[in-house]
This record gives sequence, structure tokens and C-alpha cells, in this order.
Amino acid sequence: MKKLLLRTLCLICALSMFSCAGNNTDTTAPSGTDTATEETSPTTEENNTVVDEWTPPTYEELVERLMTEGKVIADFIRDNNFIYGDAEINPAINWRTLNVKEAINSKERIVACDRMVSWILFRAGFIDQDYRHGLNLYRYFEEHDFELIESTRNVKAGDIVFVNPDSKGNPGHVFMCAGLNQRYDGGSNERINGTKGPQPFTEPIGNFVRAYRPNPAKMPNPAMLDIYTAPAEDKAVIAENSTVIFEQPSKEGTLALSHKYEPGKEYSQYEFHLNLKSTSEIAGSTEPTEASFVGVRITDKRKTARDPGGIYLAFNGTKQASLFFGRGGDRYSWNYRPSFVTLPEDFSTAHKLVVVDAGDVIKYYMDSSDGNRYMICSIHLSEEYDQAVVRDHNNRIVYSGSAVVNKDGYFGVWSYRANTSMTDIAIKAS
Repeated sequence: MKKLLLRTLCLICALSMFSCAGNNTDTTAPSGTDTATEETSPTTEENNTVVDEWTPPTYEELVERLMTEGKVIADFIRDNNFIYGDAEINPAINWRTLNVKEAINSKERIVACDRMVSWILFRAGFIDQDYRHGLNLYRYFEEHDFELIESTRNVKAGDIVFVNPDSKGNPGHVFMCAGLNQRYDGGSNERINGTKGPQPFTEPIGNFVRAYRPNPAKMPNPAMLDIYTAPAEDKAVIAENSTVIFEQPSKEGTLALSHKYEPGKEYSQYEFHLNLKSTSEIAGSTEPTEASFVGVRITDKRKTARDPGGIYLAFNGTKQASLFFGRGGDRYSWNYRPSFVTLPEDFSTAHKLVVVDAGDVIKYYMDSSDGNRYMICSIHLSEEYDQAVVRDHNNRIVYSGSAVVNKDGYFGVWSYRANTSMTDIAIKAS
């Protein structure tokens, strides 16, 4: 992990070839920046140095990175025929490698002003972004202690600028300042496709609302980048031979298991086995909250998705399972923006379900009626257990962002407006 991340950092630094200092400095990005279909940082094997600790860049180094990455992204979206629009997934995640052949969805060449800003920040090192993060820049900047700039006189290169307020004062546009009247801006097709000239282009700041200055001290440890690498195939795989440490014949409704576990402490991985049947109590309802919730590393009291910590996959009699994370604290007691994964069959009839927890990788499996085993999703957690990347059966990222997950906890099932029945319940370990 550390080798991959360090190579990424070293190569990002190598791209930082010029500085951008002082108020309203006219900063121009270097010509000849690599902009085509491949970036050089994530897969290059040029630097294998390993260090024990990571130190955030200085502010000046961060600005250099931002200017370089602004040029890379501006040229990339122009050369690859992106159009203006709201990308379903933050392009920073969808196009992390800048490789058209390896992109998660190479047909989705869509970007907007906020998405472009998020993209540049991601490549400069702010990698702890939600998969739809571009919609919440204010919140992100405040949580990361970005300095508030309240006058255009104080705006300088590297600042994120909000303009065009509506009747309530909310900004309608955002871009990154690249120097005196210079900007990296994805706010229209003309800006994206280069009609206004190659970026950064000249356009004075008008209708100013506010700006934020990135804080390098709040940059996340780049070790988090490893969660975007596909989980190893040999992790969180159902074991052929394992030890049964809990059994229960059957249960209706909610199941609160008393066996606490912690991957890596006594066993390297734990498995939760059960035959599950789930239908909504409300006829025809497809609401993701009206379901049977199968939880991993949940808390020991009210084993529900309102408790801090835990992962929950909800089944409600449809061919879509919805994913929820416990968020913790008063502010985020519940994540009402679940992701969805597709099932081969619904759980209106009983199917065997197995959850495998191997520590940094958790996978959900089900057996279909034809006898095939289907991996519903894989969840790759960061070391800090506050970020996750979730992939579906086809290895497509369906969620990336915050995820409060306990280091240890319990398996459990609880129901909300769902008819839930379980048989052959067991916890196994290996």
C-alpha cells in the first residue's frame, strides 16, 4: 500500500514545476503538460522509496500542485470531448487514472464547474471526497478549515471562487483562480471545449460571493488512495473449512446476535450465514428503508442503522439492495443517500446470504436459485475506517466517501416495515 501511495505522491510533486505566490499573481500553467489519455502517477514504477510517515505539503507546494492539476484536467476534458452536465459520480473518482480505456464508465464524459473543482482538488491530494462531492463544496471546505476570503482584492491563485448569487445569496458558479483574472473553469461547453481559448483563460471575477483558500494541513493521508484499488480477489472469500462459533435454527423479524467479533484479533475473517426471506409489509413499496437490514460490525445495544458505526445492506423484495452506513454523532445519525446494487433475484423467496468480513474488505454473497454464487458487492475500507469504496458485482464503483465502521462489533438483522424470516443462522470463522 505505502509503495503505491508514495509513488503517487512523488510523481504528483514532480508535476509541480512552477510556483504561484502573492495576491493576484498572473500565473500561467506550463506548456506541454501531459493531457492525453494516461496519467503517469498511479502505475509508474520509477520510485519505490518507502517512508514511515507522511507530511502534508507547504501552502506554496499545494498551490503548485493545484495549478499543474488544473492544466492537466482542463486539457484532458477538452481533448476527450467532455460536455457540460451533472456527472452521476464525481469525475475525480470516475476518471481517477485519466485513462480512457480504464475509466469506470468511459462513456460518461460529463463535467460541470463544481465537479471540475473537486477533480482538481482530488488530484492535488484532497482525496477524501464523497462520490457526489461536487454538490457539497461549502461543507467540505468548512470541514477542512479552508480559509474564507470575503473580498476579490484578496483572491489569489489556488483559491476556489464562488460567484453569481441567486435571490437568496447562494452562488450559481464556482471556479479555481489561476492568477490575476485567470481561471480554471468548467462552467459551460465553451469553457470545456476550448472555444474561449486554452485554460487557464482570462476572465475577470464578477458577481463575487466568497472564496476559499485550501488548507494543506487538512489534507488526508494519501494512504486513503489505496481504497480505490480493487480489493484483492483472495480477500473476504467464503472459506471451504471454517469453525462454527454460533448457531441458531431460525428467527422472525429482528436478530440481535450476542457474539462480538473483531477481524484479525482471534480469526483473520468472520462469516455470517443465513437463509433470508424478506418482503415489505406495505404492498408494492420499494422504499429502501422498508426492508430487512443485514448489518456488519454494528453496535451492541440497539442494533439498528441509527446507531453509530456499521454497514447495512437492505433487502425489500425487489432486485435492488440498498446500502447504508452508520454515520455516528448527532449530525449524521443516518445516511439518507444510499447506493444501490443489483441482485440476480429478489428475497421474496428464501436465499442463502453470506457476509464475509476480512477486516479491510467486506463482501456480501447470495446463492441464486440455479445454484450459482453471486457476489452482491465488495466494500473496501480505509485504515481509519471512516472512508469506503463500494463496488458492485461488475466491479463498478457505486459509492465512495464517508463510512463510519467500527473496528469490532456484531452481526445482526433488523426489520423496518418488512416481513423477515431467517433459518440456518450461523457465524463461522477462519
